Amino acid sequence: MIGSRATLETVVLTQGQWKGTWVQVGNDREGGFEARLADNGLSARGRWWYTRVGHDTDPLEPGGEFTLQRKGRLEGC
Repeated sequence: MIGSRATLETVVLTQGQWKGTWVQVGNDREGGFEARLADNGLSARGRWWYTRVGHDTDPLEPGGEFTLQRKGRLEGC
């Protein structure tokens, strides 16, 4: 997913667990993700995977792991 824009959709966000789906229209790929938010809410660690690559709905490509960090202050909070 590096270098390409993706759209994320949240399916579950509860008790520090975030699960959802992602779509990359330009690369004709989609998949899922899950992450565990840190107790302080400033970061998360998770994994992502493919559910479709082109016409292949059972891709062998494994996906990977990721880390998220909040870079700035949220306005209005």
